[in-house]
Amino acid sequence: MTFLLRHIRTIVLLISGIVATIASNIQPVHQTYSFLALIYLYISLLSSPLYSVFPTLPFRGLYIKARRSIGQSAFVFAGLHGYFSFINVVGGLHGLKLLDRSYALKMSLGTLAFIILSLMASTSFDKAVAFLGPTHWKNLHRLVYLAGVLIIFHVYLIGPHFANRFSPQSIIFFIALVILFSLEAIRFKKYLSSKLPH
Repeated sequence: MTFLLRHIRTIVLLISGIVATIASNIQPVHQTYSFLALIYLYISLLSSPLYSVFPTLPFRGLYIKARRSIGQSAFVFAGLHGYFSFINVVGGLHGLKLLDRSYALKMSLGTLAFIILSLMASTSFDKAVAFLGPTHWKNLHRLVYLAGVLIIFHVYLIGPHFANRFSPQSIIFFIALVILFSLEAIRFKKYLSSKLPH
């Protein structure tokens, strides 16, 4: 366990590299990377509310320490998704001129979310925490919730697998969101109870 705690971030990044290599052979590649980005971001967001509601669950320290590398991996997969979408779907710079306003707006939501993830990924190192200070660093990284909301809208508006609200992908996505939001609501209620006991 000591070895895992010491090297878990490196292990997560190595595994993500292997997954990214395998995923490059699964077509359409932009959709494959979008699913991976969603999964990694979800796993990253789940850690805090999960252990707040269920504090006795095992592997808390390992999961929390791995969260930073999981988030970095989500950023990489989101970047790969954006790149291949821009090249293969939009058609590069020339294709931008041909986009209608509706599609451009949907794409802009994903782009804004990626900018937020970029900001978080670039400050997800110990030196950045020391430079910004723990309080400012935490406040900055709370932007992940804004990125999450933008991604939800981006996915539902632009994702072909979510056009049918009763498709397996839509149902799994909806259930995952309900679980995450429920845990966050319980965590927030516990926080309010601790601050306002009466």
